[in-house]
Amino acid sequence: MVYICFSTTDEKTAFEHIKKALPEYVITREICEPLLKMVRDEEIRIGDPAMYSGESPIYGSTNYNDKTEEKVMQWILGLKKKEEQSI
Repeated sequence: MVYICFSTTDEKTAFEHIKKALPEYVITREICEPLLKMVRDEEIRIGDPAMYSGESPIYGSTNYNDKTEEKVMQWILGLKKKEEQSI
């Protein structure tokens, strides 16, 4: 079986994918830094939302390890919706 995923380890492209996939959340470079570090370190790849019905899946990459999923989940759980930011 062949599995093809449309994802990137390019930091700038990954940031753009995240912003497109999560428009209801406050997304800045600072907020994304933990995730972008994992992209730079090739722990994860960020999927292209144009290829996944607006979602941006996160895939394990070359240096994925047993702590990667926990770090990704901590980042996701720390996101704030735009309406929460204005309160």
